[in-house]
Amino acid sequence: MKQRAGQGNCFCFTCNRVAPHWQDEGCNGCIVYDWLESQSKGPWDLAVKRGEGIPEQRKKELLKLLRAYAYDYDGELIKERNMFILNSAENIANYIMADISVNEVIIRDFKDNPVVTTFGYFINKCPDQKFLLQELQQAIIPLQLGEKEPGPVKSLNMTPLENEWLEGFFLPF
Repeated sequence: MKQRAGQGNCFCFTCNRVAPHWQDEGCNGCIVYDWLESQSKGPWDLAVKRGEGIPEQRKKELLKLLRAYAYDYDGELIKERNMFILNSAENIANYIMADISVNEVIIRDFKDNPVVTTFGYFINKCPDQKFLLQELQQAIIPLQLGEKEPGPVKSLNMTPLENEWLEGFFLPF
């Protein structure tokens, strides 16, 4: 593999180190330093974006979380439901079914890839069909049929620094 011309160094959030930008089709988990510095508002903001002060193991735990958004029937984001959740079929189903008056749910991973979207509490899109058929349907159908009540939505307790660092991975909607 060779370094891409003009790409500079990356900070890899997966392996938590500075390295040349090696992959020809983009670097998974990396942000190019030049872009990072151009988007920063000062030393604190840059430190937050780099995750300084967050242990490597904790970063790995945080990057397993999903970002969940819920919208009302006017298309407005329901701020109380805008949260990071643990990545499990049962937890995703509980989030979707927690409030059946929600018009749309969007759940994304830290690379901003869609995990699942809904219309109301019905699944609209789930790119990972194996996950949908083998795990998510088994978790959500009993909730949709009223055979089971939704449980609490699980997440991790995060410090403000961890929350701000993780927010940097997700595009605002």
